[in-house]
Amino acid sequence: MKKALIVIGILIILIIVAAAVGGYHLYRKPSVRFLLIASDIIKPYGYEKKEIVLKLKEWDTPMTVLTPVNSKPGKYYFFLHGFSPEAYRHPTLEKLAAGIATATGRTVFVPFIRGITKKDWTLAEVARQVGGIYMQLKQQRPGRYNAFGACVAGTGLLVAFNTIPVEDYPEKLFLYGPFFTGKLLVEYYNKAGVEVDYMVKMANALNSRGFSDKERRLVADAILASKPGTTDREAMRAILGDELFNRLDESRVDNKEFVSIDEGSIFTKGRKMPDTEFFVMHSTSDNIIPYTFGLSLHKFIMTCGGKSRFVATRIFSHSESKFSLSESYKELTDIIHFLDDLFSDDNDGDK
Repeated sequence: MKKALIVIGILIILIIVAAAVGGYHLYRKPSVRFLLIASDIIKPYGYEKKEIVLKLKEWDTPMTVLTPVNSKPGKYYFFLHGFSPEAYRHPTLEKLAAGIATATGRTVFVPFIRGITKKDWTLAEVARQVGGIYMQLKQQRPGRYNAFGACVAGTGLLVAFNTIPVEDYPEKLFLYGPFFTGKLLVEYYNKAGVEVDYMVKMANALNSRGFSDKERRLVADAILASKPGTTDREAMRAILGDELFNRLDESRVDNKEFVSIDEGSIFTKGRKMPDTEFFVMHSTSDNIIPYTFGLSLHKFIMTCGGKSRFVATRIFSHSESKFSLSESYKELTDIIHFLDDLFSDDNDGDK
């Protein structure tokens, strides 16, 4: 994925060079700045990062706050971290949060969700925690909120927000690589002949009773040592050892909490739809959650009467030679238009 993002960055630079005089105007677009940061062409800049403790009614929780130097008062992004051992300090999540802060001028909140990382978590428990933290954060820092979640955390945001009043939903929800129903996803993982990224098997083991505490700690160490992109299976074997590696590889995905996520978990039947704009982005080469699951979620939101945008990208393919520059250019413009709409309230000209 990182290699493909660099391709996007190079294409953006080509556009800027070709634009010549218009290059500066293009660079001012939040969408372009965000993509340049996501592709490691430029570093996030112009923000202050702090680690604070968010005071809550039930408990206190650590939270990373990224505040742009020229921040827009009362405009915020709420980020939900995933199930990796790094939690809210995951390097990729931190880079995306910094990219959003740099590109939009919004202050970004990335709280630690205790329930996600503890053993034998339940969906209901995590959803209540995320919804509760978001609501209390809104009370302490009132303003206009957008939210972001990737992969499982993207769907997790929908489940969590289904526990709060409709009028308190964020104005925009940016979901990268989410899934629709857990049962279908688990069935896909266990289908004969389907090869999924080894990360799926390790993530499942963290909450599986088929592995001892000692084995799960070793799996957590392996996840921490993994690199972005397709998981290096041999590197994981070296950490886990042949016996545990093979047991994981042959194990079925059996997380009951994932299986329980269905249409009713996302939007309760008969409940008023939130006036939120949903932005769903998915890679067609995603080897953890197939892009068809993100597309199905987008269609479901539309069927329920919600406002949703979807963009699928082939640029993230592992074999870039399949696409001509003109095809990649067209796809890149589609992504930029998608992000332009997502960041429409954050253009420099709108300050």
